[in-house]
Amino acid sequence: MAVSGTGPEDGGRTGLRWISPGSYQAKPRAQMLDGRRNRLQHRVVDSTAQANRAAWEAASQKYVREYGDLLVQAASGSSLTGTERDLLREILRCSPQVVHLQSGHGLDDVALVQAGAECVVGIDYSQVAVRAAQHSADELGAACRFSRGGAPGGRLAKIWDSLPSMVW
Repeated sequence: MAVSGTGPEDGGRTGLRWISPGSYQAKPRAQMLDGRRNRLQHRVVDSTAQANRAAWEAASQKYVREYGDLLVQAASGSSLTGTERDLLREILRCSPQVVHLQSGHGLDDVALVQAGAECVVGIDYSQVAVRAAQHSADELGAACRFSRGGAPGGRLAKIWDSLPSMVW
């Protein structure tokens, strides 16, 4: 049996009471403080994530400003390099459904559909990018859908992405 809290068993004199096995026990004070510290860190991460999202939204405005040029490029399907097309050729023969993380302006998504994908779901951190990409895909009649996404709680242990974004 564990002992914790106050109770009638000792008349409240010692501040202790008996807890039966398997029943709820309060966390030790050190664990409670760690929990408070984690919540504070989470708030800091949230404010950092908010600032990061605002920066991405501002940077993604270029997709709106350059919409006409991006639409012409998307229509031509020229965003995928020859090497990328060679690497993807076998996969795209099966007409797969594709999920593209960090899809940005959506040019690669449209090109993947033109190269044989049944459809592409593009996910980006920026709502501005998602709207611009969806607008161009709709205008071109490409089987693409775009959605804004991010890491749950703003924290991930490991992230993998394609080479072009890793160069940043």
